[in-house]
Amino acid sequence: MRVCVLGISAGGGVPQWNCRCENCRDVRSRGERFHQSHASIAVSGSGRSWCLINSTPDITNQIERFKSLHPRTGMRSSPITSVFLTDGELDHTLGLLLLRQGARLDVYATGVVVDILSKDFPVRRLVNSYADHRWKKLVGGQQIHLEREGLKISVISAGTKLPRYVQGQKSAIDATVAYYIEDLRSASSLFYAPSLQEWTDTIDAAAKKATCVMVDGTFWSDDELISYGIADLKAKDMGHLPLDGKDGILSKLANSTAPGKYLVHVNNTNRVLRSSSVERKMLLDQQISLAPERNEIII
Repeated sequence: MRVCVLGISAGGGVPQWNCRCENCRDVRSRGERFHQSHASIAVSGSGRSWCLINSTPDITNQIERFKSLHPRTGMRSSPITSVFLTDGELDHTLGLLLLRQGARLDVYATGVVVDILSKDFPVRRLVNSYADHRWKKLVGGQQIHLEREGLKISVISAGTKLPRYVQGQKSAIDATVAYYIEDLRSASSLFYAPSLQEWTDTIDAAAKKATCVMVDGTFWSDDELISYGIADLKAKDMGHLPLDGKDGILSKLANSTAPGKYLVHVNNTNRVLRSSSVERKMLLDQQISLAPERNEIII
């Protein structure tokens, strides 16, 4: 299985346009090649056709970084044939507006996400005037076979929190999902979960059996943003389990024997971004890394 790590950051990227935290100042001083973009990957088992997991505001620049994702035939074409959404958050869906130039894509998302992208944030209606995006509703536990991509994708419920822009209800079943992706030929597997509201038995089983895991690294601590004085919400209030703590994601990953363990969707305030930090050392001690943005991984 081939995995292009398009981006690894949470909302705003690194540096975030209006932030002068320690991490953002450091990245600005080091130059643009060290900038990190919004979390997304492209996956293929065949190497011919690819599917995106989420479509970020950076998607067109992210695609240009990888020759394997470039057009190959005719005047207009793309090896990208499908997009799987983990949720309806702006950082994971805005890129659909950029993939509108006559593109023919299958867009997979849970029913609740398709509904909010039809009503509250009407991406579906907006792109339908420009492109042939065929929307396909998913449910937790469902399996999708993508023959051209050579993949089997299983949908795993990962949270109930709806995006802030949704009016009325604040939660719904399958508002957030993760994906367990299997290569139909090699049997290698990837567990991709950029947003985890809770660590369920199903999630634990997927993380234990996957060849590679890429999971939510948004915040180190539950009160990270509060400690910086920039928000009054805890990580869990925002739909993310913190990394640290007795029930944090690091403690859960200790049970996984996957050869590759990576963090994605890392917020610009998280000190794991600094190579000299105690937090980064704790990752390395558990053989966990930041997913390598701009690189392709073979699983």
